[in-house]
Amino acid sequence: MHINDFPLEILTRVLEIVTQLQIRDGPTFTFGLSEALQPFQRPSLQRYVRGFVPPQLLKWDATSAIRSVCWKWHEWVLEHCLRNGYIHRWKGGERWAELPTRRETYLLYELIDRPTGTAVYRDPLFSLKQTARLCNDYPGLASKIRRMWIHDLYTRETDRLVVELLMSCANLQVLSVPWTSMRNLNGEEWQAISTGRRQTLESLELQCINPTSQQAARMNRQRDLTPLQRANFSNLRRLKIFGDTNFMPVTDADLCAIGSTGTQLKEFHVTCNST
Repeated sequence: MHINDFPLEILTRVLEIVTQLQIRDGPTFTFGLSEALQPFQRPSLQRYVRGFVPPQLLKWDATSAIRSVCWKWHEWVLEHCLRNGYIHRWKGGERWAELPTRRETYLLYELIDRPTGTAVYRDPLFSLKQTARLCNDYPGLASKIRRMWIHDLYTRETDRLVVELLMSCANLQVLSVPWTSMRNLNGEEWQAISTGRRQTLESLELQCINPTSQQAARMNRQRDLTPLQRANFSNLRRLKIFGDTNFMPVTDADLCAIGSTGTQLKEFHVTCNST
């Protein structure tokens, strides 16, 4: 009996176990390079373990071999890995050019006694722009996304890219975005996000934080477009607002605007909000 003839539940469980074993045996960290300053000596590069690889990337790395077996397994991997999407701003403005981006080559990279590298600029919005372009060019991939989590992107420019990305995700059901989206997007854009796709939005989370002085100065140049009065949240089942901020905070007027159309809410959470 061919393995693809197994019941879908059994085949799915087998592939999940294989993925978990690949994650366990594969690299779970990422390297960094630093220049150690020594007195009366030229600075030398030193390699260090920078941090752990995010879970969504571990899952994608672990299924790289499974994707190439056959079309059925390839489709399973896409459903398994793309169900949850995570996008955040790149921390820092540069990366080391010679550092391998393919983590499966890390075992060979560890053998290098004298690593070399040149710092090159990296666009902090690279991840968002590439994801928006990928989902726009390949709507079949974007349709696999059911939940999208977006963090540390607060400007009008980034929110426009987020809208472009979300409109490609036809089956998106759960969305978590910074609270500034309530100020930067207009009513038509919120209407498109909530009801303008094949699958209407069922859960919305708003993340509130106190921005840094630099972020606040940049966001102060933007005006509040008051979109909630024109958006339709009639299909929303869950609304969660968590975190606290003194910058353009969520107010009672915002909740009333959502509540005027969000009459089908089953869950409503407000956590750590003092406004």
